[in-house]
Amino acid sequence: MRVPTRVKVSFKADRELSSCLLTNVSRGGVFVQTDHPLELKSCFTLHIHVESPRRDISVPVEVVSVGVGPNFARNKQGMGLRFLEVSPEIEKQLRELYEGALG
Repeated sequence: MRVPTRVKVSFKADRELSSCLLTNVSRGGVFVQTDHPLELKSCFTLHIHVESPRRDISVPVEVVSVGVGPNFARNKQGMGLRFLEVSPEIEKQLRELYEGALG
Protein backbone atom coordinates (compact mmCIF):
# COMPACT_ATOMS: atom_id res chain seq x y z
CA MET A 1 0.00 0.00 0.00
CA ARG A 2 1.33 3.42 -0.97
CA VAL A 3 1.11 6.12 1.68
CA PRO A 4 1.27 9.85 0.80
CA THR A 5 4.09 11.76 2.45
CA ARG A 6 6.42 14.67 1.73
CA VAL A 7 10.10 14.10 2.46
CA LYS A 8 13.13 15.73 0.85
CA VAL A 9 15.49 13.38 -0.98
CA SER A 10 18.67 13.74 -3.00
CA PHE A 11 20.78 11.63 -5.32
CA LYS A 12 23.76 12.04 -7.63
CA ALA A 13 22.97 12.13 -11.36
CA ASP A 14 25.64 12.97 -13.93
CA ARG A 15 27.97 14.12 -11.15
CA GLU A 16 25.38 16.66 -9.94
CA LEU A 17 23.34 16.39 -6.79
CA SER A 18 19.63 16.44 -7.58
CA SER A 19 17.22 17.38 -4.82
CA CYS A 20 13.54 16.53 -5.08
CA LEU A 21 10.53 15.38 -3.11
CA LEU A 22 9.49 11.90 -2.11
CA THR A 23 5.68 12.05 -2.33
CA ASN A 24 4.69 8.55 -1.30
CA VAL A 25 6.20 5.46 0.24
CA SER A 26 5.36 1.76 0.30
CA ARG A 27 7.09 -1.16 1.97
CA GLY A 28 8.97 -1.92 -1.25
CA GLY A 29 9.76 1.50 -2.67
CA VAL A 30 8.96 5.18 -3.14
CA PHE A 31 7.78 7.68 -5.72
CA VAL A 32 10.04 10.71 -6.20
CA GLN A 33 8.62 13.79 -7.85
CA THR A 34 11.15 15.28 -10.29
CA ASP A 35 11.11 16.97 -13.68
CA HIS A 36 14.26 15.04 -14.61
CA PRO A 37 13.71 11.34 -13.91
CA LEU A 38 16.50 8.90 -14.63
CA GLU A 39 16.17 6.07 -17.17
CA LEU A 40 14.35 2.84 -16.36
CA LYS A 41 16.57 0.26 -14.64
CA SER A 42 19.02 2.95 -13.44
CA CYS A 43 20.43 1.97 -10.05
CA PHE A 44 21.71 4.53 -7.56
CA THR A 45 21.74 5.49 -3.89
CA LEU A 46 18.79 7.58 -2.73
CA HIS A 47 19.37 9.81 0.31
CA ILE A 48 16.13 10.34 2.27
CA HIS A 49 16.30 13.38 4.57
CA VAL A 50 13.93 12.65 7.47
CA GLU A 51 12.93 15.68 9.57
CA SER A 52 11.73 14.06 12.79
CA PRO A 53 13.80 12.67 14.29
CA ARG A 54 16.35 14.33 12.00
CA ARG A 55 18.40 11.74 10.13
CA ASP A 56 19.39 10.64 6.62
CA ILE A 57 18.63 7.20 5.25
CA SER A 58 20.79 6.11 2.31
CA VAL A 59 19.22 3.27 0.37
CA PRO A 60 20.09 1.56 -2.92
CA VAL A 61 17.23 1.79 -5.43
CA GLU A 62 16.31 0.92 -9.00
CA VAL A 63 14.07 3.00 -11.30
CA VAL A 64 11.01 0.85 -12.12
CA SER A 65 8.68 3.48 -13.61
CA VAL A 66 9.15 6.88 -15.20
CA GLY A 67 6.89 9.76 -16.14
CA VAL A 68 3.55 9.53 -14.43
CA GLY A 69 2.81 9.67 -10.75
CA PRO A 70 0.81 7.40 -8.49
CA ASN A 71 -2.59 6.44 -9.92
CA PHE A 72 -1.27 7.62 -13.32
CA ALA A 73 -1.43 11.30 -12.30
CA ARG A 74 0.00 13.20 -15.25
CA ASN A 75 0.59 16.36 -13.21
CA LYS A 76 3.12 14.52 -11.03
CA GLN A 77 6.26 13.94 -13.08
CA GLY A 78 8.79 11.65 -11.51
CA MET A 79 9.98 8.10 -11.05
CA GLY A 80 8.99 5.04 -9.10
CA LEU A 81 11.90 3.49 -7.23
CA ARG A 82 12.19 -0.02 -5.85
CA PHE A 83 14.37 -0.64 -2.80
CA LEU A 84 17.24 -3.02 -3.48
CA GLU A 85 18.83 -5.23 -0.85
CA VAL A 86 19.40 -3.32 2.38
CA SER A 87 20.86 -4.05 5.79
CA PRO A 88 18.54 -4.88 8.71
CA GLU A 89 19.25 -1.39 10.17
CA ILE A 90 18.24 0.41 6.96
CA GLU A 91 15.20 -1.87 6.65
CA LYS A 92 14.17 -0.85 10.19
CA GLN A 93 14.56 2.86 9.34
CA LEU A 94 12.50 2.44 6.14
CA ARG A 95 9.79 0.63 8.10
CA GLU A 96 9.72 3.52 10.61
CA LEU A 97 9.43 6.01 7.73
CA TYR A 98 6.53 4.01 6.25
CA GLU A 99 4.75 3.62 9.60
CA GLY A 100 5.29 7.32 10.35
CA ALA A 101 3.64 8.20 7.04
CA LEU A 102 0.68 5.99 7.97
CA GLY A 103 0.03 8.44 10.78
